[in-house]
Amino acid sequence: SQSNCSVCSPGTFQSASGASVRCSICAAGTYATGSGLGDANTCQRCGAGLFSSGAGFTTCSACRSGSYSSVLGANVSATCVLCAAGSFSSGEGAASAGNCSLCVAGSFSTGLGASSQSNCSVCSPGTFQSASGASVRCSICAAGTYATGSGLGDAGSCQRCGAGLFSSGAGFTTCSACRSGSYSSVL
Repeated sequence: SQSNCSVCSPGTFQSASGASVRCSICAAGTYATGSGLGDANTCQRCGAGLFSSGAGFTTCSACRSGSYSSVLGANVSATCVLCAAGSFSSGEGAASAGNCSLCVAGSFSTGLGASSQSNCSVCSPGTFQSASGASVRCSICAAGTYATGSGLGDAGSCQRCGAGLFSSGAGFTTCSACRSGSYSSVL
């Protein structure tokens, strides 16, 4: 009687009619959600951004935020590649490097696998970063200039010291007044 037959559980299948052996397990890199599946083709490959590291899975695991994978049917988490320095990915299961967003101008990130915009360091006063997706530290405003704001996106944000003022080095946030008895007409 059919009532004596056991239905294959999710993550398994049995392709033979009248089988007296246990159900076969879906391979790593695949999954199956339904019960009573009849052949290996019902085991679905994990999509891009996903993987199943063992056999008999009913779902695939997502690459963690800060990484992505374009591999279909991945069977190890090592297929998840970290977003490059200067970028981040806040969502899990990203399918390509295009899912990694660039740090905005005025910020940078030197590490791999950043998982949010907050991992992008904002340029401090006296510095700037003109490139989006920068993986190097901010550039320093030149001598004779200053910048008070943080997160500046271009060298034009560094302002020249006015007449009677100077900055003796790079990266200054203010200009100093010339000493009593001296002057500077340079702008």
